[in-house]
Amino acid sequence: MLKYIVLLIMYSTSLLCQTKHLVQPGFDWHEPTAWSPQGVPTANDSVIIGGYTFIKPDSTARAKYLEITNIGNLEIQRDLMSGIPGRLRINDAITVALLNRGILSNGGRITLSGSTGSGIINHGHIETLDRSVLTIRDCSATGLFSYATATVVHDGSLIIEDCGTGVSGSPLSFYIDEDGRLEAYSSQNSGINLSNSYLTNHGVILIDSAGDYGVNNSAVIHNHDSIIISNVYELLAAISNSDSIFNHNTGAIILHDCEHDGILNNGYLQNLGYIEMVNMSPYGIVNWDSLDNIGNIQMDTIEEAGIYTTGSINNEGHIKIDNTQIGVSVLNEGSFNNQDTLLISDAMGNGIYNAHLVSNEGYISIYDCRAAAASGIYNATDAEIYNEGKIEINNIEAGGLLNAGLFTNQDSLIIERVYHFALGNYDSLYNSPMGLIDISIVNTGAPAMANYGGHIVNDGKIEVYNCEGAGMTNIGTITNNDSLVLYSLVSAGIANSLEFYNQGFLVISGIRGNLEPDNFKIDSYKNNIADNETVAFANLTIDPGIQSVMTNSGEIFIQYADIGIYNASTFENAGDINVTDISGYSIEQEETSDSTAVVFDNQGMIYSESDDGMLLRSGSSFYVGVSGSLTGLSTDDDMLDIQHGAIFECLGTLEFEDYIVSPLVPRIYNLPQKR
Repeated sequence: MLKYIVLLIMYSTSLLCQTKHLVQPGFDWHEPTAWSPQGVPTANDSVIIGGYTFIKPDSTARAKYLEITNIGNLEIQRDLMSGIPGRLRINDAITVALLNRGILSNGGRITLSGSTGSGIINHGHIETLDRSVLTIRDCSATGLFSYATATVVHDGSLIIEDCGTGVSGSPLSFYIDEDGRLEAYSSQNSGINLSNSYLTNHGVILIDSAGDYGVNNSAVIHNHDSIIISNVYELLAAISNSDSIFNHNTGAIILHDCEHDGILNNGYLQNLGYIEMVNMSPYGIVNWDSLDNIGNIQMDTIEEAGIYTTGSINNEGHIKIDNTQIGVSVLNEGSFNNQDTLLISDAMGNGIYNAHLVSNEGYISIYDCRAAAASGIYNATDAEIYNEGKIEINNIEAGGLLNAGLFTNQDSLIIERVYHFALGNYDSLYNSPMGLIDISIVNTGAPAMANYGGHIVNDGKIEVYNCEGAGMTNIGTITNNDSLVLYSLVSAGIANSLEFYNQGFLVISGIRGNLEPDNFKIDSYKNNIADNETVAFANLTIDPGIQSVMTNSGEIFIQYADIGIYNASTFENAGDINVTDISGYSIEQEETSDSTAVVFDNQGMIYSESDDGMLLRSGSSFYVGVSGSLTGLSTDDDMLDIQHGAIFECLGTLEFEDYIVSPLVPRIYNLPQKR
């Protein structure tokens, strides 16, 4: 009896799990005579279609597994008048729910669920029509996997939920039409993973909650409409590209709430449309290869860097980066060429950190950055920045521009409202004949411009005004060949501690405030200038034995300060110096107690108007030479005061109302008669 029961169970099971072959092509799925064995397939049957069959509107076909051969064609129809669709349901397949080698045409609804492998493996052609729905759920592998011979034309809704990967493979083409939607939810790996193929989107791609990537691409993607990706939660990227992505002028790529990079680009990325990134960690765009932006890129709330590139970026459109939380907005280790607009705001690090090459022919604006130890722009060692457009740096908590490489300005550099130095230079800064550097409202005691061992050459125009600290400090080399204007300052105009060469036009005016000598970064002489005196030009010595040099062969105008020129090293004039409206000494020659020689050599013309006249004093190494003209007016009787062991040699013209000569002065040549 048991033997018969087992045989009965086996026979019943064979009846429940059959393989149905289409043997009458051209008949409706629900025609029993179209199948062998005869009968309409059930939810427990495997179905093989080697010809054409269709599922009529308002009818539902079921199977456990479906294979369409290379000569097979399955069409799910829809009633065009009422819109009632036909339906295909395949549930709980063992390895793959639907294997297509021929043509699958869906005008109705297909639902595949519960496969232990993929939902659809496609070797042929899949076409989904307008208002059709293809839903794939709960597949362990890929929802829709296509081989290199396959094509997909999609005009309906493709919904993939809770699969390993949403769409993957290397189809010849995957085309989404204007009414098409591809939606991938809760993918354990990637929402879309394509290689060596073409994905063309004229509809909507929506990817939410992917484990690895939203889109992992080593193919070619053309986006003409919308790609929306959110909640990519592993340490990979919303979009990873190693081939080419073209976001056309009607295209929008929107990335939100991803726990790693927005776009990881190791291929070619061209944006003619719109890219938006919100809440990315750590980077918005990581670019290893080539990125061309002619459209609009917007970023907000990026944890470390908005753009990190070791490749090349060419911006001919608009880029705006707001609210980087930790690092920089643009970290450039490659080549960044800006030809239109780059806006950076609310950065907690540097606005731009350049380690290679930045070329600006457009407009760069960096503003409202809050980091206490960062700069609007940091140009690193051996890096280069060429500005042929306009750069504005505004409202920065720390520094404006810190240059440790080569900075060439051929147009406009405007720095306003910074709370440390505005421009700090450690290497080479060149302002061309067409260049304008405009610095204003530096709100701490730090210098507006600080040259720390570097070289600044000005062949254009530099203006510094409305600053609480010194206008300029120099512990390097500064050469002014054109126009350098400093006015409305508080502590000092220029503090020179190494080499300053003026061969152009230098104006220092309106130095009224409390001098804080520490702003000069000077220890040797910081006690020699009274705290309540402001100095227009201070020529100082950093260390004993190191000679600072100030030479003028151009024109210098100094006005409205307590001390006009304060010299404790070598000051050589072969041009014209005009010092007026000085409340103290127009020129104060400092006494020195070390071995550094103090020299004041005037071979040009100096004219001064001050309350106290000129004070010339020093130790045994002091020298004053006048082979040009030295002229002055004073409200004080002691117009020219020569003190201590100075050597005074006059081969030119002295015009004063009065003078005092210390008896310790060893020799004076051609001293004029008192009037």
